[in-house]
Amino acid sequence: MQESAFDVDIQAKLGIFSLDVKFSAPPGITVLTGASGSGKSSLVNALAGIFTPDSGRIMNGQKVLFDKQKNVNLPPGKRRCGYVLQDALLFPHMGVKRNLTFGARKGAITFDQVVKLLDLRRMMKRRVHQLSGGERQRVAIGRALLSNPHFLLMDEPLTGLDPARRMNVIPFIEKMRDELGVPVVFVTHHWPEIVRLADTIAVMTNGRVSAHGSAADIIVQLEGEDFGTNSVGGIVTATIEAHERDFDLTHLYAPAGSIYVPRMAGNIGDK
Repeated sequence: MQESAFDVDIQAKLGIFSLDVKFSAPPGITVLTGASGSGKSSLVNALAGIFTPDSGRIMNGQKVLFDKQKNVNLPPGKRRCGYVLQDALLFPHMGVKRNLTFGARKGAITFDQVVKLLDLRRMMKRRVHQLSGGERQRVAIGRALLSNPHFLLMDEPLTGLDPARRMNVIPFIEKMRDELGVPVVFVTHHWPEIVRLADTIAVMTNGRVSAHGSAADIIVQLEGEDFGTNSVGGIVTATIEAHERDFDLTHLYAPAGSIYVPRMAGNIGDK
């Protein structure tokens, strides 16, 4: 049986708002979605150790992050989580390389690996003010990865970007999942991000998880839900047949036939 990346069962009172969340997530990317004010950021802050629930337990694999009954509450620095927010929060007086290595820990994820994964080599000598919004977010993701986290939290990290830059960053997040295997909790209500990135989806409604499961199952249930964005019609499951390097395309095969899409991460045979 596959080990869970997260097992969460917490309760908290925040003024008139109550948080009562219970769900498990396998490795991969777990998307938290739902309307504004539904408790997504509060849940992520509880995972990070920034916010302490009133009761319950949070597990990352076999590691107990929080257990009220056993009086366990690891501080953020002991939880080994990387955190990426809407604002990249880079240090403006440092160059890209110093921003990347700030807070870095030795571990399985190396500097050269992150630079290659996120395509950062050509911007290494640039200052923060010389970067585009998408480039800043890639540097912020790289900095989080170089802390060699046991898990990564991403709270609407692409919200401030225009649609083109959003779609430019998403392939790097996919590569991060596929090549590094770091479990990710990704907060968004943007449909293209949900459909493209989610392995598992947890829908937040008024402080509770109202739907939870695989992306293929939950997205069908969510058709027509109003999260302030356009919904989608459904999901096509396809297998990677080939990468067309000359045209930077990926050839997919689905029951309906062949599909060509912009080059995506993955190996031949991957679904």
